[in-house]
Amino acid sequence: MEEVVPTPFADALGGALELVRREVGRGLRECMTKYASVFASPRYGLVGLVSYTYFLVYELLSPFIELFGLATMALALAFGFINVPFMVMFFLIYALFGATMSLTAFISRAQTRDLTLSAADVARAVLLSVFEITVLRFVLDVTRMRASLVRRGAPMHWETVTRKKL
Repeated sequence: MEEVVPTPFADALGGALELVRREVGRGLRECMTKYASVFASPRYGLVGLVSYTYFLVYELLSPFIELFGLATMALALAFGFINVPFMVMFFLIYALFGATMSLTAFISRAQTRDLTLSAADVARAVLLSVFEITVLRFVLDVTRMRASLVRRGAPMHWETVTRKKL
């Protein structure tokens, strides 16, 4: 049993976050292989056509698609096929758009619940949304890739996480 003391950066950059994501990935792979007959089966209706396809492509296979994309980018960069200033500008636009989407969701949630936000709350929301889109999203992608690369024949050992109050 692994004991984890929750701290913001320990959870965000590994620790319990990686453990939980790895277990979710293993559980998803186990369910998707066990119930493969659901895929595109008219017997299961929209669950077989839409939901199973979503989880198969977006949740289960996306780490491999992302890994292929990263390898392609590394090769293109090595052979000089990438315009680096454009790539940096494109990333900054992506980060600005993603942070704006996160802030929009946060502010709309605050408005629907009639919450009063202080200037410090708004500043924290801005910083966290930028952190989420520029750092945390990539940490989660790497964690999902590592979880997906766990050997298929490995024994399924489900771990537990014990949390302590701060």
